Amino acid sequence: MRCGQVRPSALVHETGEVVRSSFGYDAKAVAEWAAGLPQPCHAVYESGPTGFDLKRSLDSLGVPTVAGAVTKMLRPSGDRVKTDRRDADFLARMLAVGNVVECWCPTPAQEADRDLSRLREQVREDLMRVRHQLSKFLLRKGLVYQGKTTWSKAHSEWLDGVKLAEAEERFVYGELRAAACGPREPQAAHRRRDRATPRRRRPIGGAPLLGATRTKPCLSWSKEPPSFRNAAGNSLSRS
Repeated sequence: MRCGQVRPSALVHETGEVVRSSFGYDAKAVAEWAAGLPQPCHAVYESGPTGFDLKRSLDSLGVPTVAGAVTKMLRPSGDRVKTDRRDADFLARMLAVGNVVECWCPTPAQEADRDLSRLREQVREDLMRVRHQLSKFLLRKGLVYQGKTTWSKAHSEWLDGVKLAEAEERFVYGELRAAACGPREPQAAHRRRDRATPRRRRPIGGAPLLGATRTKPCLSWSKEPPSFRNAAGNSLSRS
C-alpha cells in the first residue's frame, strides 16, 4: 500500500492471465472487483504494520482473505526489486501453489487487549527514558542524590531543592522534571503508567494472548488453490 492505495493482482489458473487494478483503502470496492473475477477466488496480503482490518472487512464481504507471514515467503535470491505491484504478483503466485503461511488473526477483543498492553509498555519506556535524562543532566552538574532509593518521596523533596545558576539550565531542568513527575502533581507520570496497566485481563479461549504478525495491505488474488483449506481449518497448507 502506498498512501492508502491497495494494488491487487489476480492470477487466473486456467489461462495464467494476471489482472491488475488499483483502489483506495476501500474494502467494499476491492470486494466488488473480486466478484467480477473467475470464482471461487481467495485473497492474501503481506504481513505488515496496518493490522487486520482489511482482512476482517473482506471476510465479512464474502472474500476469504489471509495475511501471509513475510518471513516465511521464499523469494528468489535475485529478486531484489520490491514494489507493491511486484509484491502483489508474487503473492498471487504463492497463493496459487499453496505456499503461503497464514498469520494468526486476533479477534477485535484480543487486539484491544494487545493495544492496551502496548500502551502500558510505551508509557513505562517513556517514563524511564525521561528519568534517565533527568538524572544524567544533574550528574553533569555535579548533583548526585545520596539517599537509598531514587524516585521516592525523599528523592522528590531533594529534587525540589535543586538550585541551578543559569536560566537555560533552570529551563531544561523544569522541562525534564515536569516530564518525569508532572508539572503540578508529583506522581502524574506514575499514575499515567498505572492507568494503562490492565486491572484484569479478559480470558480468551482459556489461553494467554499470543503475538500476531501485523499486516500490510498489498493484495493478491487467485482462484481457489488446490491446497487451500476453508476458514474452519484456519490455515493454508504450508510447504
